[in-house]
Amino acid sequence: MKRITQHLIVALTVFMMVTSAAAPLAAAQSTNNSTTTATPTETPTATPTTTPTATPTEATESEPTESESCEVSENGPKLSQSRLYAPVTTINSGQSGEIEGGFQLDPTTSCPIVVHITMSVPNGMSIMGASDTFTTGAGMTSAQFKVTPQSGIKDIRANVYSENTGKRTVTADITYWPEGHKDLAKEIDGIRLTFDVEEKNVAPANASADSDSGGALGFDNLSASSPLVIIGVLALLLLIAIVGLIARGGDINVAQKNK
Repeated sequence: MKRITQHLIVALTVFMMVTSAAAPLAAAQSTNNSTTTATPTETPTATPTTTPTATPTEATESEPTESESCEVSENGPKLSQSRLYAPVTTINSGQSGEIEGGFQLDPTTSCPIVVHITMSVPNGMSIMGASDTFTTGAGMTSAQFKVTPQSGIKDIRANVYSENTGKRTVTADITYWPEGHKDLAKEIDGIRLTFDVEEKNVAPANASADSDSGGALGFDNLSASSPLVIIGVLALLLLIAIVGLIARGGDINVAQKNK
């Protein structure tokens, strides 16, 4: 028992030393956070001025953008590929549906083309895609992106979820136009994508916000240099050590009595 008491005294002494050492550190950190340093200002000195001589300058023209420099056809934009389809049409508790698309400019088209997709979604169904491409409203999901001559095939992808079972149909309309010339827009209407919902599959709350979340489980909010965190961790370790010593002392006493 005497040996256990000695261990307890040593543990409490170490804890008091750590606490007293961390207190000024916390105060210093608080002071650093609340104080500001004054920056010296320079007093301007008078300097002799000379009358500048006029020098001829050449007028510069701003470089035209890609949409301004290209030649827009009077017949409007041309796409060699404009696919919107559902590679996965079965939805259950372990699998969401999928919508994919591929868009490519015609080789004769030199202007970038803006593509806008509007999808009418049945009640209880939701479509989730990349946050920089897809936006979702009440009963409606839209996507907008640009296809350039150098980009090749522009692929898009989204997951489909449904709270209601049965056959569910999404109706999509595609509108596309040369960038900066929406008056030359063309349309592809009435694309029907039907899904067979076998079981309810609700979209996760963070389906389109995973890349915006912070560190894993929020641990990035804790600072390893915070004195309060250090004191708390050390106190926890000391408490565990004290409980272990007490339990060990009890086992020793029981063993001595049994002898």
